[in-house]
Amino acid sequence: MDTLPILRRAWIPGLWLLLWQGAALLVVEELLLPAPLPVLGRMAALLGEGRFWLACGHSLGRILLGFLLGVALGCLLAVLSACFPPAGAFLAPAMAAVKATPVASFVILALVWLRGENLSIFISFLMVLPLVWQNTSQGIAGADHQLLEMARVYRLSPQAVLRAVYLPAALPHLLSALRVGLGFAWKAGIAGEVLAIAPSSIGRQLHDAKTSLEMDGGPAGPYLSRKGGELMELSHITFGYPGRMLLRDFSLSLPPGETIAVIGPSGCGKTTLLRLMAGLEMPLSGSLTGIPPEGVSMVFQENRLVPSLTVLENLALVSPRSSRKALLALLAPLGLAEEGDCYPAALSGGMARRVAIARAAALGSSLLLLDEPFTGLDPENRERAAAFLRERFAGAAVAAVLHHREETELLGARSITIPPL
Repeated sequence: MDTLPILRRAWIPGLWLLLWQGAALLVVEELLLPAPLPVLGRMAALLGEGRFWLACGHSLGRILLGFLLGVALGCLLAVLSACFPPAGAFLAPAMAAVKATPVASFVILALVWLRGENLSIFISFLMVLPLVWQNTSQGIAGADHQLLEMARVYRLSPQAVLRAVYLPAALPHLLSALRVGLGFAWKAGIAGEVLAIAPSSIGRQLHDAKTSLEMDGGPAGPYLSRKGGELMELSHITFGYPGRMLLRDFSLSLPPGETIAVIGPSGCGKTTLLRLMAGLEMPLSGSLTGIPPEGVSMVFQENRLVPSLTVLENLALVSPRSSRKALLALLAPLGLAEEGDCYPAALSGGMARRVAIARAAALGSSLLLLDEPFTGLDPENRERAAAFLRERFAGAAVAAVLHHREETELLGARSITIPPL
């Protein structure tokens, strides 16, 4: 075997590895772009884990099954189209629509009808079917007409014509479709697993890794520091109760990334303003826009923990897809690493307050509302909680009811005053 051509091409992967290493050195942060050696080390560790092989086996099996079903039906439909041209004309629009429609659209529709673990089979099948049908049809149509005439003159059997004329004409087209279709099936199948959160699959592992990165806090901070929400806009709001008006013609704009401290005398409507922003109250007049569709991260005046649930279960209640590890990572910066399995009744007032703050971070909304968040916290834990909130909600719109200038400074907030009516 001549190894010289192989050696001459060896510089290509070597150059790519050098470029990879150089880019990793420039980026610095390993979570964003790890260097080749740590990746190889992690891969070696994964090869020794049973769940890695189980996830790979399940994903590969499902995607391969969908791929083979698509190949089989595509070939059959191509033969049908060649034998009966109206069938080909009938199938052409449907195949074109499948090829033109984004994979995510099919995934969302299929989730209504199929269980999550079967979704990758269907998506892989759907990606391969039109490709195989079109290529095989073209191959059959391109069969040598002179050879077909020869076969007709010599009265060759259909099996002989298939073997000698049609298969050689169609096989290159089919092999091309298989090469391209296998890649499509793999990518589309894994994407379907991610969206469907299919159990014991590569897609599930990718989803959990993404969730863990968001909840544990990556190099750019939490998810909210990378993606802000919409502008929270209150325009000419009027609100009150019978015999008592709290807000009249009140307007406020709160863009993503800004923190405001709401101050004013007792009873002026500070908590009411937060309730309006959370969608718990409706204004008598005026308009309010920008409430996030995913919900609002809020720390109420009261802790409002569910007494029958542990600390971790209270967090999981608002973030059910987060792993235990990710939720524990929210508690550790607040000094609650050992309290995850405790019930609220076993916590001190300050601990319960910090759990309420961690729960707000577990939801990870683009809008954070804080109603006297530091109540019951000593100076050390107040600073710890403020640093946690600044980091976790760096890209969010934040409104906080505060009573002390020191708390406003801890959150880096801009003060607004609600005048009494």
